[in-house]
Amino acid sequence: MDTDLRTTVEDLFIITASKTSFSDRDILLLKELSEKIDDWEAVLQTAVQHKVAPLIYYALKTYALTNLLPADVAEELRTIYYTTVSANLKLLHLMEKIAVWADEKVVLLKGIDLVESLYPKIGLRSMCDVDLLVERDKAEIIVERLQARSHEEKVVMTFGVSKSLIHRKLDIEEKGHLPQMLFRNGCVEINWNLFEGNSHRYAITQQALNSIVPSPKGGKVYRLSNEFMLLHLCTHFYVDAPTGLILRMLCDINEIVVKYAETLDWDALRRICCDPELRHEVNTALTYTFIYFNTIIPQDFILDGVVKSTPVSLAALSNGIPDIPQKSLQVLFVDLQLLHRFTEKIELMYKTVLPDKDWVILNYSEAKKRSVIRSYVLYWKYHFFLTIRPLFRKGSL
Repeated sequence: MDTDLRTTVEDLFIITASKTSFSDRDILLLKELSEKIDDWEAVLQTAVQHKVAPLIYYALKTYALTNLLPADVAEELRTIYYTTVSANLKLLHLMEKIAVWADEKVVLLKGIDLVESLYPKIGLRSMCDVDLLVERDKAEIIVERLQARSHEEKVVMTFGVSKSLIHRKLDIEEKGHLPQMLFRNGCVEINWNLFEGNSHRYAITQQALNSIVPSPKGGKVYRLSNEFMLLHLCTHFYVDAPTGLILRMLCDINEIVVKYAETLDWDALRRICCDPELRHEVNTALTYTFIYFNTIIPQDFILDGVVKSTPVSLAALSNGIPDIPQKSLQVLFVDLQLLHRFTEKIELMYKTVLPDKDWVILNYSEAKKRSVIRSYVLYWKYHFFLTIRPLFRKGSL
């Protein structure tokens, strides 16, 4: 095992403190670990990197354990917590306005729902935007209604940097990703597909929409059922797994399993995940949650081989999960079927091999080396070399 990926005292302190409730054993462990930590600046920076700093501050404060920290570290965590409170309040107020202006059912996703319904205080979990799920045939209507509010809010539609124009078209028309909408107090993303880039799973999105429950906000604001929210968090974890993960993702999954331990319908989740590929994605996320938090999860959702081979290391988590097979070619074949014109199919294949330069540099350049050629090489290595090589080994090509 790479020495840099081994479990450190700092890792164990951060992981143990990244929960809303502590057991007596947690409290004892935190006290023991705090006496062994020499580099508190590393603890602070790692907590920020993994976006758990506000959660750690709340938990230690709640259990009167902030005295375990150096005074300057405790103060920095306190500042981060209240900065998160302020930022989240703006997004929550924006969400309330959006719900009124949309005048259709909107379903809260990820951060905005977790802040509202899962975590006990709004400052525990940061969020960068307002993610909403809507019915497919209402998406365009809602966007038009929000744009009509330009006289009250500065509404800007932004596509960001796209892989190419043809990929942008696919994202909007077939995969459920509409352009971001920038308002005065934050960004809003309207989605009609629960699964990022997976149009073939839209039937499951329909199941999710059929099982939504009223949000505490009331009106036309809803939230996913706990089972579908858990599914959403797990698949989101898996999407990011090949390139890099943050501890906050596992915190979200741990908190939802712990909070709803008595009512979570695992049989319903099994039925939803009847597709083996989807079930593997969910199992992977739940297995990592078990590894890092020892969360009580049904045994059939745990991958024993992963448990035995995975270190409890935040450095390893940041590096992602290297053994997850790349699906670049499968995604390309599915995307080709979604396009009807032959010229668009050719354009998609060309732009999959040679995406727009700005997108490649943004996503594949190293921090200190923004070389265009090197960025393309890293892109090809990640998406094609690692995909094609196993096919040759198996004799598939």
